[in-house]
Amino acid sequence: MCISSVKQCGCQRLKGSVVQLFALLLLGIALGGCAVRNYQTILGETMGTYYRVVANCSTLITQDFLDTEFQQLTSILST
Repeated sequence: MCISSVKQCGCQRLKGSVVQLFALLLLGIALGGCAVRNYQTILGETMGTYYRVVANCSTLITQDFLDTEFQQLTSILST
């Protein structure tokens, strides 16, 4: 009886630690998600249609950059 009660205490402590760790992880994710995010939206047209790019990048995406990329894509795919 004494041995099983010691094992139960160890399991309960482990479960409590896991629950605390999980709670801290969720709290960290929740607080990290509260940061202000500056989304950038760029609209344009290419290949007979329109596009909209919504980005949250560490570097700024410019209209010129997208136009150049789409021109290269068009030159590759065009017959």
